[in-house]
Amino acid sequence: MSISRLWLTLFWLLLVSSGSVVIAQGFKFGGSLRGYQFVTPEDSPLMDRRDSELWLLRLTPEASWGDVSFEVHGLLSFISPPLFDSSRVVVSDHRTFFPLDHDFTDSSRVDLLGSFDRLNMQVELEDVTITLGRQAVSWGVSFFWPALDLFAPFSPRQIDREYKAGVDAVRFTIPLGSFSEVELIGASLGSSLNRSGATGVLIRLNAGSADVGFMGGRFHRDTVAGAFVTADIRGTGLRGEASEYQAFLEADRLLRGEVNALARAYTGVSTSWLMHPLLTFNQTLLLNWNDHSSLSISTMSWSVGNNSEVLVGAQLGLGDGLSRDNVPRSEYGLVPSTIFAALRYYF
Repeated sequence: MSISRLWLTLFWLLLVSSGSVVIAQGFKFGGSLRGYQFVTPEDSPLMDRRDSELWLLRLTPEASWGDVSFEVHGLLSFISPPLFDSSRVVVSDHRTFFPLDHDFTDSSRVDLLGSFDRLNMQVELEDVTITLGRQAVSWGVSFFWPALDLFAPFSPRQIDREYKAGVDAVRFTIPLGSFSEVELIGASLGSSLNRSGATGVLIRLNAGSADVGFMGGRFHRDTVAGAFVTADIRGTGLRGEASEYQAFLEADRLLRGEVNALARAYTGVSTSWLMHPLLTFNQTLLLNWNDHSSLSISTMSWSVGNNSEVLVGAQLGLGDGLSRDNVPRSEYGLVPSTIFAALRYYF
């Protein structure tokens, strides 16, 4: 049986099981529709257009039956043109093991892509919870440059973080007490287990007003170890993460473009101002001190209903561009300046 046929069979089994769950116990259905329009005033040698459209329709049925639950996220994405770099303020690249996607077009100007961003089963046993299939994994909360969150992390410039990209994995969660647990994960972050396999363990321990954790594993044949601490000091929340790579410059994730920080010295600042109960202004500033480049992202969001909002914003990258040999001379100097508007609706 081919992989695609195997996953199609598993999907139909999930649907049948979900139908039984509706009768037996619980079923939830929701989703979202998010549309973005991008315009850049800059000419690009790679594109013949200055505008781009991105629409994302996500359906999120969830079902449970006793100690077993199912999560399915169907995603339909439309983007024109497909290679427009400014859309990375909304989505980021990620790779998966199973081919649970299909391109409905054969065009270099538009993409209509259907995929499953979640397709997993969770079984709760007495001493362990097992999650099998495509799932979201979050091993850190650092907003800009995650040191521990190595499973399809958000890009620092990404503003739409409602849904974390799913990875194909099996996860064992073992509780150690209140707010303490151990997670063991085996996953593939690409189409090859040999080249893209990942295994790791994360220990979270609660110590009153502080949480500490330790992580270790192999990611794309790169050995990584790290730790984190979260504490509350006089009403101020503090979070610190640190990780160490055995061979960073030779890491496969770096060569594949999946590492979101290439320099050693950064500063990131994010502020939010509630101008009105329905109007919020957000400002993000990223500074790369090694190549003296910067990235500014400003957004204004207006809540037009209990489940919908309108958003406008702009991103501005400053820094040196390409050299005469087409070699990048700065990280954020290559980010295109862009104005964007969006409509986000949740149901």
